[in-house]
Amino acid sequence: MSQRNILLIDDDRAILDCIRLSLNSLGEFRVVACEDAYEGIEWLKTESFSAVITDVNMPRMNGLELLKWIGTFNPNIPVILITGNNDSDIMLNAIHLGVYEFLRKPFAMNDLHITVKQAVEKHDLLIQNELYKNHLESLVEQRTKELNTAKHKLEQSYLNTIHAMVNAMEVNDIYTRGHSERVMAVSICLGQALGLSSEELDILRIGALLHDMGKIGILSNVLKKRAEPHRYRV
Repeated sequence: MSQRNILLIDDDRAILDCIRLSLNSLGEFRVVACEDAYEGIEWLKTESFSAVITDVNMPRMNGLELLKWIGTFNPNIPVILITGNNDSDIMLNAIHLGVYEFLRKPFAMNDLHITVKQAVEKHDLLIQNELYKNHLESLVEQRTKELNTAKHKLEQSYLNTIHAMVNAMEVNDIYTRGHSERVMAVSICLGQALGLSSEELDILRIGALLHDMGKIGILSNVLKKRAEPHRYRV
């Protein structure tokens, strides 16, 4: 497994070096150490990090302000806050801003290791879920396109079959050849004038084409037979 990037920010150089050396000793993480939150932001803009460890009390930008910025920039990055007091307001604000965990000074390095590992595991899980979600959305989109394509082909095949049946019906009758197509055109014009929906127009189009379909199977000499004048008995 490749090393995970950890961003460490603390204006106290001694604490910064202590935490960095402790995490580096595990061989699982690449630690980027900064003494200023703004420097840390520049790192976040250019590289991917699995977790951020930051002190609360820092000049220029404090840990809560940085936590808020990270929550907007990339909420999938777990943030571990290092604090030297038990100020409940700070903790409540941090929880509201989405802090992952607190480390209260002085803390044991073993607690630091466990917290960082759990934060990295959470980050990996969030990334996997996001990738799965994106893949699922892409798969649904692809399947939808395939279904729409298959539906279009089926509808086209259906219409081709209807046209073939109409042509077969009219092929031997020069007087009605093209009659169904003309009836369809007139019907669509009337349907549009009546404000029919596209679905209703599709049904009307097919119905117009099929309106003489009952002629199939009837002998042509019957269809073409001239009507004899009626003879009435007196």
